[in-house]
Amino acid sequence: MAQRKDIIIGARSSWSERMGEYFSHKLLGVHRKVGWTFAALFVLILIAVGAFLLWKGDPLMRSITERIDPALVAEEAESVIAGRDAMGRADYADAVKYFTRVAELNPKSIEAWMTLATAQLRQGNDEAALAALLRRNEIPPEDAMSHFLCVRIYQRMGKNAEALQAAREAVRLAPLNPLYTNTLYIMRIQNGELEQVREELNRMAALSRTLEPTFIFGRAAVALASGDENGCIRYVLRARHFLDRKTFTELFYNDFFKPVVDRLTKAMSESMGAAASDASADTTPAPTTPAPSTPAPTVAPATPAPSTPAPTVAPATPAPSTPAPTVAPATPAPTVETQPEPTPAQPSLPPARRPLRQR
Repeated sequence: MAQRKDIIIGARSSWSERMGEYFSHKLLGVHRKVGWTFAALFVLILIAVGAFLLWKGDPLMRSITERIDPALVAEEAESVIAGRDAMGRADYADAVKYFTRVAELNPKSIEAWMTLATAQLRQGNDEAALAALLRRNEIPPEDAMSHFLCVRIYQRMGKNAEALQAAREAVRLAPLNPLYTNTLYIMRIQNGELEQVREELNRMAALSRTLEPTFIFGRAAVALASGDENGCIRYVLRARHFLDRKTFTELFYNDFFKPVVDRLTKAMSESMGAAASDASADTTPAPTTPAPSTPAPTVAPATPAPSTPAPTVAPATPAPSTPAPTVAPATPAPTVETQPEPTPAQPSLPPARRPLRQR
């Protein structure tokens, strides 16, 4: 009975082990399949996100893909590519032709009208560019940049009222842009609104100092319009620390600030000239002043002495000859024999021992 019971228990344990192994293999296979499935889904999601970002990053190509007619889509895409290639070559005539075709095929595309206006501006056709920008402004949503481009075109045309209105629209859409806000303040001062601009700027300065870059050129314009050029220069120098180079150049180098620009340019040239002269004076040795030449004293010519006849000298009488005394021959000195000093005997060395014979 006990043996049978052991057999039954062993059979049950072996069955449970086999079932455990079976289910473990099944679960391992399922886990592997699930892992590969999730990996494939993750890769597909990454590809889809990348394609979406590429599609969204190019609005003009996005507007093309939203079209239905394949033939028009292909023609529009070819025109976009050809127009951008012409812009890269600075061939603005061809660029205008291609972008005009793009705007005709897709008249509701904001980017089509903006690229067309940009090409026309670079070509120098302000009227056509203004027309393209006005068509773009009719398409929602509005953009501050298109209104500001209209401001520049109106200013070149001499239409100050239209330029002021376009500047107000640009500031309404982007109130914290330093280029748009400072341009509007300058235009308002030129339009005779000096006191209103002064009060508004004082109120904004008291409200927050973090907004100073937004209106710092407006304060410089107020100081210049009030006759305070030194105050204008102080604001301009502070603006160099707040604004980027492009914005600073566009706001400062214009007809309104021309007196200040001329004054600063003159002062800079004078200071550079003085520095160059100081540097040359330090490096160039001082010239030596020649000593004044003193004329040599004039010497009177020597007067010849009167010639005196030489006295006559009597002939000399020869002296009597005296025989020379005889000199005894010299006796040689006695020779002394010198014996050489005895050399000290060298100590004799003991004879060298013979090497022992090896056994």
